[in-house]
Amino acid sequence: MKIQPAQQTAQTKRTSPRPYDKQGKPFPRILKNCQEITHHLIRTYNRPLDYNYHVYFYRGYRCVLRLVSATDLIEDDRNLTFKARVKRYTKLDPRTQLPLIIWENGLIDDGHHRKLAGIAQGKTHFWCYVIERTATPFKWSKTLERYSKRITQRRIATEQKTKAKSRAAK
Repeated sequence: MKIQPAQQTAQTKRTSPRPYDKQGKPFPRILKNCQEITHHLIRTYNRPLDYNYHVYFYRGYRCVLRLVSATDLIEDDRNLTFKARVKRYTKLDPRTQLPLIIWENGLIDDGHHRKLAGIAQGKTHFWCYVIERTATPFKWSKTLERYSKRITQRRIATEQKTKAKSRAAK
């Protein structure tokens, strides 16, 4: 099922206004590639993320900001719900709440607790970044190429040192 954008007018009740970040800037309408998606996740999470893993995972995708009905959102069964986190999200200003990140079929990738908090507040629609496949695959940047070469060189150097130590021990 492909997510259809809901009416994005002020007539829709029980909907947050278009979300803004803490500096008062609106979130971008489109995250164009895997790097922008990863930067958005890093900016919004309170814990460190593996940059290379997320860039690789979202390679070939983009995100579009849409207003989606709560009935179109699908929870996965592997998510644990922490009541304290849901309670914390209900206290936040709805204008600065982060958009959920969902796949085209409605499966929530990020934002389970924000969805539960919104339903507790009586929301019927949520602002979501819908992950869509792009027509052209992402081209790796030079910095990622340099980083991967450096990691490979370190691994080879470590293996050579280990072999030299084992030879010396014999």
